[in-house]
Amino acid sequence: MNYQKVTEEEVYQRLTGLALDVMNPIGGAITLVNLASLMKTSRYQVKKHMDNLKKKGMVELKCFNLSTEEELYPPYWGYLLTEKGRETDYFREREKREDEIFRECFGV
Repeated sequence: MNYQKVTEEEVYQRLTGLALDVMNPIGGAITLVNLASLMKTSRYQVKKHMDNLKKKGMVELKCFNLSTEEELYPPYWGYLLTEKGRETDYFREREKREDEIFRECFGV
């Protein structure tokens, strides 16, 4: 299988998109395997960049309980942006763009 080479910035940008996705019920959290699949790269590359982002305080690994009263699910462990990760110019610009699109589509 041919893996695409990705940069730390591309991993951060993908996490930003997930964090701003209004359809994501857990705030953009994603596993390394799922992120690697989305980016068409190896788990190793994603893990390497995620470790660097974690050292910088930009992401954290968190556990989510997705169970309901009717259904029991195993805990979901995923990486997501921290407050520091949301305080970048890129995140603010992307957030502003998402808000504009939302207002344009739904008139809110």
